[in-house]
Amino acid sequence: MEYSEPPHSQDDFFPSTSPPVGVFISPRQAGDLQEQIDAATRVLLLVRAVEPAEAIPFDKLGGLSVAVLEVDPGSRRSVDRLVQLVRSKPAFPVIAAIATPEMSLVRTLVREGVADVIELPLAVPELTQACLDAIARRAQPATRAKLAPMVAVVRSSGGSGATTIATHLSAELARIVPSGRKVILGDLDLQFGSVGAYLGAGNSGSLPDLIAAEDRIDEELLRALAIETAGGLAVLSIPDAVPSSDSIPMDGLLRVVERLRSIYGLVVLDFPANWSNWSASVAFSADLVLLVTELTLPSIRQARRCVDLFDVIGIDRAKVEIIVNKAEKKLFKPIEVGDVARTLGRSVIAAVPRDTQDLARAQDQGLLIGDIVKRSAFASAIAALAQATARRLNIEVTA
Repeated sequence: MEYSEPPHSQDDFFPSTSPPVGVFISPRQAGDLQEQIDAATRVLLLVRAVEPAEAIPFDKLGGLSVAVLEVDPGSRRSVDRLVQLVRSKPAFPVIAAIATPEMSLVRTLVREGVADVIELPLAVPELTQACLDAIARRAQPATRAKLAPMVAVVRSSGGSGATTIATHLSAELARIVPSGRKVILGDLDLQFGSVGAYLGAGNSGSLPDLIAAEDRIDEELLRALAIETAGGLAVLSIPDAVPSSDSIPMDGLLRVVERLRSIYGLVVLDFPANWSNWSASVAFSADLVLLVTELTLPSIRQARRCVDLFDVIGIDRAKVEIIVNKAEKKLFKPIEVGDVARTLGRSVIAAVPRDTQDLARAQDQGLLIGDIVKRSAFASAIAALAQATARRLNIEVTA
């Protein structure tokens, strides 16, 4: 078949002046797609049947508005064909069509620069919408959107339960904020974080994935990488490979966080125990810093060091609130919640009771405590914390 031949006869329902969408798929897939094309098709489709590793002379096709290219994950040459096309920086966006799009492959293709990944077999309505979205994203001018609030959940020391607080708080915020203000929780503990595991979203994308795809981040990409829980909370977990702390580009991370804040209604980040230049910079840009500590002298000492660090890097004291985790109701306690506030010079926004066996059981299954027990003191404290957090951020809630 000559690639330079016209894509279709010039029927009235095809606007002859519109650049075609090039669809390069296997013969069987091409036949199925051709049968769907009719007068209701909204874009001009140039469908070509190609074998998985067949070379495609894109330079002979003339102008394309979008290229849709089938990828066989089991064929290295098929994957390389797509990668080489994207790396050539064509004038048109490239969409990958895959029969079974595994998350690892999606991540790889996103890093390389594909505009979208769609599943085979192709259906004209979904294909058309994906192409129109890709065209619109490329043509959209860069505008600075109003940034959504960001909450930093910081631990005084390892084992303080900050990730447990972050996951449950984020899920509760996703439940109570209006549906138009989607919430995303990102794991900033890129080496040892467990946000994804605690929420059953361990195979979601990560912040390093977004850094690699920085200039292509949009809602479609985030839907592919940020897995949503049953409650509607979007989750970014940790990368498959353990990165070194100094391999994280601070400017790239800050731009990605800003992009998240322009797309979502609320961003929550779970911080690592060890501080670095990039994590301190992200904390500085947060609207609210929640420092999680326990009612023990070692934990409070470490919390004191965190508070001192916040002063050094210039974090406004009014942004910092303390969460006392694993609090116990005992008649005689050596340290009271009020002692923590006085020692740290910051107010205590919540005292969360010590977790129970139910909480540990839920996290082992990638669930929240509310998924396995209807009522618990821990869940009630988290609900109150979410309400208080929303008030601090001036977010109206639905419940």
